[in-house]
Amino acid sequence: MGSAGGGAAPSSGMLSLRRFELLDQLSGTSESSEINAYLAAVADTLDVTNTVLASAGKLKLFCGNPPLDVPLMRGLLRERIAFLAKLGQDTEAIKARSGIVIVILQALREKYACR
Repeated sequence: MGSAGGGAAPSSGMLSLRRFELLDQLSGTSESSEINAYLAAVADTLDVTNTVLASAGKLKLFCGNPPLDVPLMRGLLRERIAFLAKLGQDTEAIKARSGIVIVILQALREKYACR
């Protein structure tokens, strides 16, 4: 992993929504262990961040207690890809510059809003 990233990723450490989509399609029914590890790390980071914010009396990133696990992360990303496909516009550029961490966070904030 690491140095040679391909494509037009905005940042070397960022996994774009487009790259996730391609890897997800290539892996078919057998999920990529590298993607699963990445998504598990994202889930853990979001969970810890929410816990720290709540314990400090600050607003959490999202509310509710969704099961922050790989299946949820994959589902949120797949939903966003499907939503973009329904827009009927050229969404490749959007997917290429959208990091999956931001996409996941936005989806969690929409689905589990703190109201």
